[in-house]
Amino acid sequence: MSVTAFHSIKALAPGKIPKNGARYRSQDPTTSDKPYREVAMKRISTIGFMFIFVSLCLISSMAAADQSRTITIIEKPGYFETQGDVFDIQAGKYTFVVKNWSGKDAGFVFNSGQNNVTTDDSSMKVILLKNGEEGSFTVNLSKGNYTYFCPIIPTPPYPLRVK
Repeated sequence: MSVTAFHSIKALAPGKIPKNGARYRSQDPTTSDKPYREVAMKRISTIGFMFIFVSLCLISSMAAADQSRTITIIEKPGYFETQGDVFDIQAGKYTFVVKNWSGKDAGFVFNSGQNNVTTDDSSMKVILLKNGEEGSFTVNLSKGNYTYFCPIIPTPPYPLRVK
């Protein structure tokens, strides 16, 4: 038996590692390197799981940044009910869901400015709804004052302030 074979067998014996800390693979073709493959697969699996976890965290944070907040406005006879804060909100992307529960056909106008006259044609959103219908639109709101009202059923202009 050669010295190399002796160290190889000694290294593969349970709990036996040469004093210099080196690990030798067996020179004997009849022995298996299964323990080495298992360790390598565990390391690859761990690295793979870490990569997937970090990727999912990044994707979910990017998706959260792109999401819009939803404000639901229900039109009743002569007034609006809101679900969500509309009086003092942060700037950002918002989806307005408008439900017509007024008992007749109605409309919804959303625009910039403090009264029901728009100051910017691009900021005006108009939805016409039959009784029981629902409509929605998404808008990117910047700091300022906005109003919404119904032009068909008389309602006062409701204020919306963006900080």
